[in-house]
Amino acid sequence: MTVEASSIAKGKCYVTSSGQVRRVMEVEDGKITYESRGKKSVGKDVIWGPKATVPADQFADRVDREVQWDYDPNYDPKEG
Repeated sequence: MTVEASSIAKGKCYVTSSGQVRRVMEVEDGKITYESRGKKSVGKDVIWGPKATVPADQFADRVDREVQWDYDPNYDPKEG
């Protein structure tokens, strides 16, 4: 587990090893409700994919690290 379940918070985004970005919508009773999108960044007002709810430990096991909401693995802001 690279992300501690206790550090997961509403509004934060995390990326999986396959590049899926997950945005936490709710943290309640040891469960995480999140929505996800693919690797490409989408506009701030665009609806992401359907919501899912999983145990916090499961969510933490499946994500690699926290990222910004507009994370895109093919764009390096240092080069912009």
